[in-house]
Amino acid sequence: MRLATVVTAVSLAACAHAPPEGRWWPEQDTCFAVAGRACHRAGWAALAGAGGVPDDHAAAYFFMLGCEGGGAESCADLAALYAAGRGVRKDDGRACDLGLAEACERTGRPPPSRVRTPTASLPPPAEAPARPGPEASDLDHALAYARYFVDEPAHETLGMTKVALEADPPAPRSELEGVRALKALRRAKAERCLPIVRYAAREGSDRDESGAGAGAGAGERQPPQSGEDHPGRPIATTAWATFILEPDGRTGGVRVVADLAHREDEEASPSAREERLAAERCVAEVITSWEFPRPTRSGRVWVKFVGNGPERVRIVERTDASPGPREMPRMRAPDCFGRTIRIPRSQAGARRLVEAKFVIGRDGRVGRFQILTEDLPLALAEAIATSVQGCEWLPATDGGKPTAMWVVLPVRLEAGYR
Repeated sequence: MRLATVVTAVSLAACAHAPPEGRWWPEQDTCFAVAGRACHRAGWAALAGAGGVPDDHAAAYFFMLGCEGGGAESCADLAALYAAGRGVRKDDGRACDLGLAEACERTGRPPPSRVRTPTASLPPPAEAPARPGPEASDLDHALAYARYFVDEPAHETLGMTKVALEADPPAPRSELEGVRALKALRRAKAERCLPIVRYAAREGSDRDESGAGAGAGAGERQPPQSGEDHPGRPIATTAWATFILEPDGRTGGVRVVADLAHREDEEASPSAREERLAAERCVAEVITSWEFPRPTRSGRVWVKFVGNGPERVRIVERTDASPGPREMPRMRAPDCFGRTIRIPRSQAGARRLVEAKFVIGRDGRVGRFQILTEDLPLALAEAIATSVQGCEWLPATDGGKPTAMWVVLPVRLEAGYR
């Protein structure tokens, strides 16, 4: 069984994006996109209220993004927020780490090696808003994210079932953009925990280079990992993680599911299982060290990482000796996807490449659908999934016999189509 790649393109209508939810601060878009000085200006706009009510929570996000993006001014003003306990937990130690000398003095620590002075005095705090309770829309959003972005076997472990979410609710959607923007700046350390796998074929062998057997296991094997049909090509592994955004902005309840190998391979190879567990522990340790502004309401958050760590070579059994012709899975009507996809107008106007991954079973049914492209709007993910699942698929065949196979479907979004 192999990985098949089906290529198609979809053009989208050019029109305005939907208006953002919640308050929108000057230079917020630029801050979330590239961090830098725009975050510092956005932070002060939030502190000043920008014509409305001042928002310490938003200011903390902007200063944190600016600081981690290399902005010294944002670090200095973030230190002032930590010292005052505004938007973040009150912590003179953290303020000292960020360069606030007076905070170091209060904690009895020596002056920081690099002293930073806040750019201005903090304005008086506004009255803290009431903290909202869990909303049904937050739960529905989390379930939709699981349905379209996370491999189905990982849902239970990650707490992404309806029963789990009702008992352990997700963080409010208003927190997600800031969390994901900070995660984008912090991801490198976690992604170094995950290896890049290079598959190599060796006829008559199913053992990796360390001598541990890959093992076929009992019964039918699952569809192969991306790359088993393309020996020599490096394939990045992935991991999904979830954590609780605690009331003080720190992380707790971290769980990680890494996708490094087939689970039936692990039954025959203790080293493969230990490699996965070590990667999961490594990612969990990184996330445990993270901190965010105090949320409007605590709750669970889910993030994805793509491996950028050490390269591993995995030897797989050569499969080119089976008799008979081989056919890749395909749509019965080649133009079905392009004809049936319905793109929400709010998502038109952008040019980007989106990739979806799914299994075409021996009966031609679509299973384990997931969008590989991060931060895709849910409405667009739903449109792609609906079209893929609504088309009739012919399964792959090997020697004339139907076989399950993964498909990666690139969808090119282009402005101008109506």
